[in-house]
Amino acid sequence: MTQNENQIESGASARGMYWVNLSLLAVLGAVILGFALYMTNTHKLHADLTSGGIYSLSGSTKKLLQQVDEKGQGYELVSLFNSDAEKNTQVRDLLGEYSRVSKRITGKDLSEANRDEILGKIFDRYAGEIKPYENAVSEFEKLSKSLDNFSEIEGANLGALAQKEKNSAQTRKECAELQGFFNSSLKEELARQQRAIRKISDSKPAEWWKATASLKTFLDEALPDITSLADKGKYKETFSAPLIAYLDSAADRYKAMSDSLKTYKEHLDKLPPLKVQDVIDSIGSNTIIVLGPTAAKVIGSSDIYKVQRSPNPRETGPTASFEGEQAVSSAILGLVRPDKVKVVFISAGSGPLSSGAYSMITDRLKDLNFEVMDWSPPGGNPGERAPADPNPPAEGKGVVWIVFPPEQSNPQMAAMGMPAPSPTGVIEAVKKHIADGGQVLIFAEQTSTNPFASEGPAGFPYEEITRGFGVDVKANFMVLKSYDSQEGSEALPLFELSRFPEHPITKPIQSLPTRFVAVGRSQMGFVGAPTVVGVDPKKPADVDAQVIVDTGNDRSIWGESTVSAEPKFDPKEDLASPVPLAVAASKKVTVSGKQEELRIVVIGSKTLGRNELIQPQLQMRSGALYQVVPYPGNAELFVNSVLWLSGYENMIAVSAKSNAALRIRDIQPAVLTTLRWGVLWGGAPAAALIAGAVVYAIRRR
Repeated sequence: MTQNENQIESGASARGMYWVNLSLLAVLGAVILGFALYMTNTHKLHADLTSGGIYSLSGSTKKLLQQVDEKGQGYELVSLFNSDAEKNTQVRDLLGEYSRVSKRITGKDLSEANRDEILGKIFDRYAGEIKPYENAVSEFEKLSKSLDNFSEIEGANLGALAQKEKNSAQTRKECAELQGFFNSSLKEELARQQRAIRKISDSKPAEWWKATASLKTFLDEALPDITSLADKGKYKETFSAPLIAYLDSAADRYKAMSDSLKTYKEHLDKLPPLKVQDVIDSIGSNTIIVLGPTAAKVIGSSDIYKVQRSPNPRETGPTASFEGEQAVSSAILGLVRPDKVKVVFISAGSGPLSSGAYSMITDRLKDLNFEVMDWSPPGGNPGERAPADPNPPAEGKGVVWIVFPPEQSNPQMAAMGMPAPSPTGVIEAVKKHIADGGQVLIFAEQTSTNPFASEGPAGFPYEEITRGFGVDVKANFMVLKSYDSQEGSEALPLFELSRFPEHPITKPIQSLPTRFVAVGRSQMGFVGAPTVVGVDPKKPADVDAQVIVDTGNDRSIWGESTVSAEPKFDPKEDLASPVPLAVAASKKVTVSGKQEELRIVVIGSKTLGRNELIQPQLQMRSGALYQVVPYPGNAELFVNSVLWLSGYENMIAVSAKSNAALRIRDIQPAVLTTLRWGVLWGGAPAAALIAGAVVYAIRRR
């Protein structure tokens, strides 16, 4: 064979190997992609590579699920959604995410299951409280036989008495009526009750409380008649002499039966209320059932899809935001931690804060299983009409107080004879609350630099409380930021922060925009402006205090000591950045003979958790409506402070709502199918073939 022939044969062999390798590569790629598609389609493989983790559970939920795993108790999430495909998919994927994160949680879709299957799962959790009802029904079996035998005997005896010739027609009529009661009415009702009990007993699961409710009604109707026949004072005024004589002779039997029925009726009345009944009443289509080890919670559709109004309702109308994670995690938390920590909003002179300007933060706290209340001590508001409750609803150890500064006075209020609310009642109450082991979150505001203020405290009203924890509130300073524009520069008590000193409260909220701003502006100046809160250099030695919020190195922000028409930074009088705005402090004390840790957080902005700063907004972007939380850090800082104070720092993490600004719409099913089968299944192998062909062409040259 010539050299040329060898080269030709060698080239053909190489080309053949190229095509074989290329084919094997395509087949291998197809197998790998097919396996990946199978795994993702069956939810066995999951990876969220988005920067905000928008398709994963939030940090706070993951911490909660860690607690679930540590306790080692199983939880089951059941979806009854059958409204539309998109919502069904959203809910199913959410429950699947819980199952992936926690080995103790399983998610199921039982929207097509029958009612008995669902009730059976719920009844298993409440077996302990259902058992007394089952036992009560079983006890009636013995009582009903005794009552049935009693009725048989009395019916026969009364029939015999009616047959005696010497008795008058009136006596015979009275005996016939009583005989009808025992032989007909009472026995028929007994038989009906027994049939109903058997029907309930044969059903799986058995709703025993329905039987006890029916038995109560039966006893309410039958017991008065039998009791009256055992009461000589009553039947002697009703019946003729022969019948009275018979009832006298049978008095012991009637009294024994009456006492037995009374005792059983009292037993039914003492049965404790059933929590399971509330769960059952809440079940419906488009709900989620969270089944814990010994209890359950039902989440309604309105809690999963919160209806929001769009910025332009004429064009787009209302839309519903998916808040399934918040609702499910809140339900799980209530089962993991059934004992609620009490939180009390404290104010001097203000109306209820939890249902007013801070209602949304209240909802967040309730989602985290806190019980929220309000209290204003008497004398706080000179103009109040109704006397305030002198006693706080909760205080001392295990209770968190959220204390707001009293409203500042102004000339208009003074002219109307209304001085500023006195903080004295709050001060004394907080001191007692701390002495009893309570924790406190205090909000501060700039006060004494207002040139229009005529009365009120010259400094921070709660200074004697905060100083004891090494916290220095400089209420005579207003924190301002300089803004430049074409018209010139302007300094305003309005700025945003997104970086914070490291602390358990602030660690999860790094990079989350947080706004600090005055309540408003009037002719008298700014109202409720941010102020300086730092660590006292002379703090007590037993106190651990740390700044958790400051303005960083932004030179455009400073602490202004003197209000003027055009405030500017004065290095001699003002405070340069970083200006401290919040401090968390703790110290060890002895409470009731035990060593306890008291904690306090002081934040120099009372507007931090107001509704207008934490409310999600609907914005139109690229033709789609999105729900955006412009300042997610506000609510997170507020809630994390309460968690730290209550001793639940292990629950501090980024919540689901803080990611609302990052969340995007789900991929439509048609688009997802195209991506899976068109791009991955067809496109990837085709790309491999093209790449191989290019390599072959280059090598051949």
